[in-house]
Amino acid sequence: MPDQQRTRERPQNRFDGDVHVFDLRAEGQTLRTDGSTSVNGHAQKALWRHAGCTTAMFAFDAGGGLPEHKAAGVVTIMPVEGEIDVSAGDESHHLDTGVLLTLAPNVPHALKATDAATVLVQIVLGE
Repeated sequence: MPDQQRTRERPQNRFDGDVHVFDLRAEGQTLRTDGSTSVNGHAQKALWRHAGCTTAMFAFDAGGGLPEHKAAGVVTIMPVEGEIDVSAGDESHHLDTGVLLTLAPNVPHALKATDAATVLVQIVLGE
């Protein structure tokens, strides 16, 4: 995408450096208002990626979600604002703000926001 059309800093610039500090509420607000395209009621942004670890922010509209999928690594899911329902394997979990869910690699899971929600997700590949 040409730089004049970009609403975000290029990933290689965002991920550069050894130390990063993120204001998660501010990141969620920016994600909701920066013109990001909403797909299935959500927008997303990789905050940081390095050596098999991805930390991402998702902003969900009420009722938005992710269909069932799985990741090849360990996954953590934590609402920063709002509430979500996560189905994982044969279980369902309601996560309020600040509640952390962890999943082993390859566990099928789906997510649905019960209200507008900002969610921090981390995926760590490898052992």
